[in-house]
Order: sequence, then structure tokens, then C-alpha cells
Amino acid sequence: FDRAALERFVRNWGTAVEVALAGRRSPTIERRAAGQAEGLLAAIQDNERVRELAVNPLLLTVIALVHRYRAKLPERRAELYEECIEVLLGYWDEARGVRGYALPGLVLDAGDKRSLLEPIAFWMQERALREIDKEMLLRQLCDLFLPLSGDDRRLAGKRGEAFVAIINARSGLLQERGLGVYSFSHLTFQEYLAAQALAGREDFIAYALDKAGDPWWREVLLLAAGYLSTQGKARVTAYVR
Repeated sequence: FDRAALERFVRNWGTAVEVALAGRRSPTIERRAAGQAEGLLAAIQDNERVRELAVNPLLLTVIALVHRYRAKLPERRAELYEECIEVLLGYWDEARGVRGYALPGLVLDAGDKRSLLEPIAFWMQERALREIDKEMLLRQLCDLFLPLSGDDRRLAGKRGEAFVAIINARSGLLQERGLGVYSFSHLTFQEYLAAQALAGREDFIAYALDKAGDPWWREVLLLAAGYLSTQGKARVTAYVR
């Protein structure tokens, strides 16, 4: 979206939501929708990182949903990205009455999906990649599914393939960009999921210090601090020090 398209979408989306909720259209409802739209547009304009996301129609829809149901966007990036990922991995399906990803003999909830995507994001971040070819993606997922598949590599491989197909079709978080090439819908989500993976490591402080001078890791390290701050004071205090 360019700026004009972004503004038009936000205003039309806000009106559609208010009219749908009220079951009718009236001047009062249109004024309420206009106020919601102006609040969201101001929030997008005030945050450079949010502006970068909002040019993508899918991500703008996610941001609009977060704003709508929280009454404002979270001020901290880590919290905003967390809510966006929750929408992409969970709420889309819940709105359609789908409660989990059905794979061969296995059902995954939103937490399971995240636990599979975090190491993928971290692996890509370690190699300074924004894209991953399907063969390598499936190889990584096969290893991740192996403990869930009784060490049956064939079953783990089938589950990995099913996972890629479903998450590409239904979440918009990990997408096929070209024939056999995948990437996260925005680098921001790769960085945030990598930050969560980093925060879960036992050596997270030593690892972060090793990457501290690398521009490619700057946003990951900042997001790791934001994420850790939501988990209590002790670990984030040690990390910032």
C-alpha cells in the first residue's frame, strides 16, 4: 500500500467493523468509525517500525485488529509483535472455528506452532538469511518433529511437509515467496521469533554479548530485552547489565 491506499483501507475497514457490530449504518456509527480510524492512523504514523509493517495489507489488517480490541497499539514493539503473531497463529483460525493444525496423527495449538517457528527464525538469523529454500526448511522441521514422532524420520518428514503447507495457506506468517523459497512475511517477525529463541537459551547473555557489535543482530537483541522484561525482572536485569 502507498499512503493513500493505507488511509483508505483503515477508514473503510473501521466503518465495516462498526456497521457489522451494530447491525446498521447511522451517522453516529460512522463518526465512531472515523474516530477509530484516526486513532489508528496516528498510531501508525508515530511509529516507524509500525509504518514499515503497515504497507503490507495482511499485516495492516492484523495491526487494525490489535488496535481495535485493545483500544490502542502497545507502545513497546515486543508487545505489539507478540500480539500480531498471536493473531496470525491463533485468532485467524479461531474466528473460523478451527482450534488447531491437524497433521498426520498430531494436532498443534498456537504454542506448538510458535515452538516450531522460533528455531527456524533463529537458524535463519544465525546465517543472515531472509529466505530459506523448501528442502532446507523441511530438513529443519523434520528434526524438530522427530521427538514428536517416536524418532520415526519418515513420519516426522510428512508432518513437516503438512505443517509448511498449512502455515503458508492459513497464517500468513511464513510464506512461499517463489517456487520452493520461503520467508517470514516481514523481517520483523523473523527477528522477534529469533529474539524469543535467544531468550530461551541458557547462554543467552554470552550469546548476546558475542553478537552485540553486529548490525544484523541489533533489533533481535533489543527485542530480546523487551521480551525478557515481560517474564520478570531478574533475567532482563542481568541481560541489560
